[in-house]
Amino acid sequence: MYGPDCTQTCHCAAGPAACHKETGACMGGCHDLWTGDSCQNRTAAVSYENLFTKEAGRFFGDSGNHITAYNNIDAEECARRCLLGHGSYDGVTTACLSFNHRPAGSPEGGFARCWLRSSDKVMAASPGSEWESWPHRNYYQRKHILAPEDCADVFALGIQYNHVYFMGHPQPFQAYCDMDTDGGGWTVIQRRQDGSVPFNKTWTEYERGFGNLMGESWLGLEHIHSLTTQKQNELYVYLEDWEMNSRFARYSRFSVGNADSKYTATIGGYSGDATDSLDPSTTRHSINNRQFSTTDQNNAGASENCAVKFGQGGWWYTPSCGWAMLNGQYLTGCSVPTATCPSAKGIFWENWRGLLYSLKKTVMMIRPADFPASSFKSCQNGTLTSGPEGSGL
Repeated sequence: MYGPDCTQTCHCAAGPAACHKETGACMGGCHDLWTGDSCQNRTAAVSYENLFTKEAGRFFGDSGNHITAYNNIDAEECARRCLLGHGSYDGVTTACLSFNHRPAGSPEGGFARCWLRSSDKVMAASPGSEWESWPHRNYYQRKHILAPEDCADVFALGIQYNHVYFMGHPQPFQAYCDMDTDGGGWTVIQRRQDGSVPFNKTWTEYERGFGNLMGESWLGLEHIHSLTTQKQNELYVYLEDWEMNSRFARYSRFSVGNADSKYTATIGGYSGDATDSLDPSTTRHSINNRQFSTTDQNNAGASENCAVKFGQGGWWYTPSCGWAMLNGQYLTGCSVPTATCPSAKGIFWENWRGLLYSLKKTVMMIRPADFPASSFKSCQNGTLTSGPEGSGL
């Protein structure tokens, strides 16, 4: 959305994040159905079917990514129904990315049939066992995928409530979005709150992610790398003790390298009230330029495996093992009234509560550094009205 009071709809080929919030100009051009300086003019001559790449005599997939099927509709109508939600991404239901179609009068059957799918051949490990089995069917794959890359993109779509959403392409994944903290748009990459999920996981588990996204979870190093390399991100760390006191640490620069780098962390630009324990001035305690380590893979450069010695959780350990570790054991009953937890084995932040205090709650969240906190205005009268026909808004 763009313009006065955010009342006009963007139609950018690269998605809502490419839309200038004042003028509607699209970085990267307009979607196929739209033209004009602000992509505001509908081009009726472009058919829905032409927005897909067709492979004749092919049928994609017998996997579980089937959305629904329709009888007695042609390929143009099938394409229209696949694209019907364009611009109305709800973040919960995966978008239609492809469809199969059997024309009317086919030797296989007398009526036309359409199958909508929430995956495509790019995403799948293989096109399925039926790929070459149906010579009278055709496969269509979307040319443009307007999937949000992160929670900031979900926010830009006008979806501004806390929830788990799909994001990313060609391999969509789910993440929890915090739409409240400091203007919203935060993608949660880690959360501890009740000890329900053990964090003494292997290297592979830390790569892929684990836990319950609505509760305790680790998003996964692969996803964190993907999110932080597409654009510059900031990191927000929320800390809470057992006496309902809270602190935060914010870093204007945060990224995680690829698997070859052992997911090396880059961090800097601290602000907040927690006192910096991730990137303190003493570099031997800083996680900046440190590789990730787990109990089964030690990359810290320390004489012994810090994950094994302290808390069993995966982390960007330093040669000193570090002044903060938020993936340690969830320890209860040893922090109040006096901190007596085993040193550095719990969830600790040295420069706030110290090594003997295990925190009650932590949340790590990332957001693009250029995120505009006031991109959208909330409804002033509490009433929602329908947007332009076909927009889904």
